[in-house]
Amino acid sequence: MKIIPAIDVMEGKVVRLYKGDPSKKTVYSDNPLEIASKWQSAGADMLHLVDLDATLGLGSNFELIQKMAKSVSIPVQIAGRLRNENIIENALDFSQRVVLGTLAFKDKVILDKLRITYGSKRIVISVDHKDVRMALIQAYYYLGNYKEAANNMDILDPSSAPHSTDATDLLVAIQSISGSL
Repeated sequence: MKIIPAIDVMEGKVVRLYKGDPSKKTVYSDNPLEIASKWQSAGADMLHLVDLDATLGLGSNFELIQKMAKSVSIPVQIAGRLRNENIIENALDFSQRVVLGTLAFKDKVILDKLRITYGSKRIVISVDHKDVRMALIQAYYYLGNYKEAANNMDILDPSSAPHSTDATDLLVAIQSISGSL
């Protein structure tokens, strides 16, 4: 088992959104670099750094996340609206992995190019949904288990799934419980 804590960054602070709602945020620290260091000292195997401002289209903490990644010696994976090659390539310059959601499902050409250039081990596919059932359907769908997905959903088009047999990791996030545990 690996311990991979998430550090969500919004407005330069470490936060947690209750069920994904930015109006229901709790600020845990004004010093994200210190939190990254604390998790490393506590024995985390990797950090999952999320730019919530980018995710929500409210701005960017990319430079701060880059500083966080460079401040620790453990691997990091970066998430938060990584939707074009340039920003993904920049993120891979200082992180071991990137987490791709929308892009993975909407642009298989770029996804395949990134896998070829950087290797599948550096790409994590993210399935986010508010509903547990839908998140699992999307996960089955991505993994190519179309029969299981179809048993739970009426119409699926397998050609739209970013399925690849060389995928290494799939991250499933369920917004209806996120930040509530």
